[in-house]
Amino acid sequence: MNILSESRLNPENIRVLSWNVKKQSRTQLGADLADLSRSVDLALLQEVHKEGASLDHFSDNWHRSFAPGFSLPGRTTGVMTVSNVGHRTESGLRHNEPVFRTAKAANITTYGLTDHPDPLLVINLHAVNFSLGMNAYTRQLKDLLKHIDAHQGPVIFAGDFNAWRHQRTQLLDEISNRHGLMEVLFEEDRRSQVFGRHLDYMFVRDLTVHDSHTQHSTASDHNPLLATVGL
Repeated sequence: MNILSESRLNPENIRVLSWNVKKQSRTQLGADLADLSRSVDLALLQEVHKEGASLDHFSDNWHRSFAPGFSLPGRTTGVMTVSNVGHRTESGLRHNEPVFRTAKAANITTYGLTDHPDPLLVINLHAVNFSLGMNAYTRQLKDLLKHIDAHQGPVIFAGDFNAWRHQRTQLLDEISNRHGLMEVLFEEDRRSQVFGRHLDYMFVRDLTVHDSHTQHSTASDHNPLLATVGL
């Protein structure tokens, strides 16, 4: 789907939030998101419950792009990318987990950049979680990497990667090196962990990281990741 927008991001200063919001199930989330929304340009949210509590702390001036994942009658969860400028293009990918057959989603959007010919590609991922081997996880990442390899311009690739086992973190290291992605590091790293491994990641390509930090929150079982990047 293509949505033309005259508004563009400032390529020197793009403020990014990535956060798994646990289906908006905790009351503190609204206050935390309202506070964070005042200081970001892009919010990559995972486990958004489409029919659940509204995201009205992002005003009507914000633009939303939703990719559905798991769905039951009256209940759809997925990933949502919220931006203070309109996206140029949007698409979604859905992959089923082999164990429970629940679907995980990825949202792919592009944004114009002021005085820059190439758009910004943003991929918001909720990765396959429960799988006995690596095939489903690897296939999901490879499908997204095709979009990154085909894109001419800067890239932000972030979300809940469910990287709770050694083989998954090893794969992330391999693909970041192979596809020109740089992992965003956090000096005070409060990212949520399972089995001692971080679940959430942020990668960039052709962007410099000016600032990055994590923030403790009781509004979800994940903590938000924040970064400021630019050309």
